[in-house]
Amino acid sequence: MRSFIVLLCILTLFSARTEDQIKTHLPFDAAKIAPPDPSKGTPLLRFFNEYLYVADDSELDAEALGNVESFLLSRLFARLRAQEKIDVTPAEIAHFLDATFHVDLAQNKELNDEEKAVLRKIAETSITAWKVDGTLFKRYGGTVVQTKTAPFYPLEAYSDLFSDLTQTKALEVFNTELREKLAPALLTENQHVIAPDKIDFKTPWWDKLAAEKKEADEKEQRRAAFNPDKITPPDPAKGKPVARVLNDYLYAQDLNGKTPAKNAKANQKLSEFIIPPLASRLIKQENIEPDGDEVSKCVRFFSDDDKTASLAPHALHRSKPVYPHVTKLLTELPENVLLRLRFEDVPDAIEKIAAEGMPQFENKMHSTLCQNLVSEWKLGRFLYKRYGGTVIFQQSNPSEPVGAYRKFLEQMEREKAFEIYDKADRAAFYKYYVRDDHPMKLAAEEIDFDTPWWEKPNVKLGK
Repeated sequence: MRSFIVLLCILTLFSARTEDQIKTHLPFDAAKIAPPDPSKGTPLLRFFNEYLYVADDSELDAEALGNVESFLLSRLFARLRAQEKIDVTPAEIAHFLDATFHVDLAQNKELNDEEKAVLRKIAETSITAWKVDGTLFKRYGGTVVQTKTAPFYPLEAYSDLFSDLTQTKALEVFNTELREKLAPALLTENQHVIAPDKIDFKTPWWDKLAAEKKEADEKEQRRAAFNPDKITPPDPAKGKPVARVLNDYLYAQDLNGKTPAKNAKANQKLSEFIIPPLASRLIKQENIEPDGDEVSKCVRFFSDDDKTASLAPHALHRSKPVYPHVTKLLTELPENVLLRLRFEDVPDAIEKIAAEGMPQFENKMHSTLCQNLVSEWKLGRFLYKRYGGTVIFQQSNPSEPVGAYRKFLEQMEREKAFEIYDKADRAAFYKYYVRDDHPMKLAAEEIDFDTPWWEKPNVKLGK
């Protein structure tokens, strides 16, 4: 799970694209490349006539790599916007804010002028990013994937673009280690590959939010209406299904043509497709949903940790918030919308918002986390009491009743709640639950589902 605080603080790493910076790398002659400034340290790379420097003793860790990505992408967007004459109109900005934040700047009297300017910039940058993606796909074509930050990400187009930039000497990476890490970091997305006939760069993602919600609601209704004697048939247009859970089907195209029996990632997707809806249904059927007191105790445990205080310590104690209403709007956004927004042009504002909204972001993050943890603990306790079996220690779950899960899944299969149509795929799906060589098996006296791990004595987070 990606926390809102970490997300927003990472976004402050992006460099703002000022007019001076744009002028620095727009007029470019490969035969007259400006030399680096030795007083600024060692150049990591050059993008047109602009250099990114690093101290001699710096390590190329994840944060440094993030800075490099931010440096390149922000300047790349600026150049493409100028080169391709990508404009964003006031009407587009107004429509975007209405679709995402459900706010009308012309009518809103709560937001001050500075807050409205920040929202306009967020809208403008997010719209620009979508238009740039569409422009690159039109130019290069290639594979498009679905990511958390973009429903349609033209992965192969970006790869071809950076290859072109390197060949024309517009981009030069001096550091060997960076050269090896940069391409995978920028261009590799372990996500769902979108079928060519489903790629859509004509309709903006913010115009599809209502349809996405409707589809999710309809899926929930289909699952709730499941009847083993009246199972919804698969869609022949989508080909042969790999599996079914309740009234939903998983098709080969959903696994990018991979088979669970031969591909670990496809097998993981198969598990993620089958188990959550079955677990959710059982939790409702047995009335073992998390209650407010259980979640509150969990939240208090995580809120006691002070690690997040170091994210923006200089801004934690502002006497008067600068962006209170923008902070509230961002806090209330669904995660699928928040992750798609772009903040490169408002780094200072986002840093302040991250600090000002830290209590709200923390509370939302911890509440979501604890809802999941309490559900997992109560479900595990219920299954173990009903089925018994092997229990193992996992870092994410100190008491995972794999033996009970196996018996539960076998019962669900007998009751036609799910089907896996290929024997080899079925064996791969069950392998985790039937293996005898699980490391960290708990002895009988170590198994305790009476008290959740965060309420046990001497348990400290991050200590």
